[in-house]
Amino acid sequence: MEEAVAKKSERIQPHGLAITRKQFFLNVGLLIGLVISLSLWFHRHIQTHTVEGIFVGGTLTLWGLFEAVRACLDWAAEDDMKALPQKILGRQRSSQYLLLGIIASGILHAVTSSINIEYEPTADAKPSYKVEVLYQTNNLPFREPIEVRSDKRIEGRPYFFRFRNVPLRISLQSPRGFQSVDLNFGLASCLRLKVPADFKPKKFHLLRLIPSPKLMALLPETGQNATTEYELEIVRGVLTNLITGLRKQILYIGAGEEDMKIVVEKEKTEARRVEMGDFLAKISFPADGRSAVLELWERNPAFRKTEEYAGDNKIELRVKRKEDGQILLTGTITIEEKNEIQSAFLDIPR
Repeated sequence: MEEAVAKKSERIQPHGLAITRKQFFLNVGLLIGLVISLSLWFHRHIQTHTVEGIFVGGTLTLWGLFEAVRACLDWAAEDDMKALPQKILGRQRSSQYLLLGIIASGILHAVTSSINIEYEPTADAKPSYKVEVLYQTNNLPFREPIEVRSDKRIEGRPYFFRFRNVPLRISLQSPRGFQSVDLNFGLASCLRLKVPADFKPKKFHLLRLIPSPKLMALLPETGQNATTEYELEIVRGVLTNLITGLRKQILYIGAGEEDMKIVVEKEKTEARRVEMGDFLAKISFPADGRSAVLELWERNPAFRKTEEYAGDNKIELRVKRKEDGQILLTGTITIEEKNEIQSAFLDIPR
């Protein structure tokens, strides 16, 4: 009699289907594994798009996982068994179903990738950021730009069955002045970037090319056609840029047009005018005519896009007459690391 009772206690009989205690707690373990696997998948790819997109700390925390596991254990505890857990976990086929669920969730992890951008509130944060996602190989868009704002802090989406690895370049389209982030996107990738924290500010090295009064005497006014055109050849290593249509104006090179304008806007006007006045003093230009030249230089500066320059780059400059290629002046400038804007005075030798 006692032996029969002992054997009965070693078995669980929910709804007439007998399984051992070992099988029951195996099912509990499988259920916990399934909950953890699905929670992690949800956290990586989907969570950011629900309930404002952010849990505590912006992630599904370890505490959240602990609470989920504890809830499963409490639900399935032997002393508090109820009809529902017995029905689900006490069937002989429950192990098969749970194992199938774990395999399915593993496949879901393997075939899901996502790109998410998160707005990070900081003391100097902008109201909104627009992020470009481009192919590294050709800088063409991988998807439409992503915009995040202080009132819409998470944007992105999951992608399925992306088995091919794609090198992406993620850059801030607005505001400008930040370095791009290069990442690989493919199988089971989860790309999540915070703006502006994950984008380092760019350090620009611009060249400000100032034509001397002697050179300006050969150049037409801005907006005017000329019978004789002059052009500037810029050589940096194996790269060559050719700027045509030189005019009586300062010329900025060394980055994209919009980036250069931002850098120049931050420069102190008085310091720039003092530097340009020093150039005129070095060539003994009459003092009473300097203000007119300074005004002409600054009236309508030109910004011509080139590749970005770095410290210690050597830049060779040649001013040529377009019709016959005659070189008026040539020189080499070494970019100094400390300078964000470095001036060069283009003067025709005597």
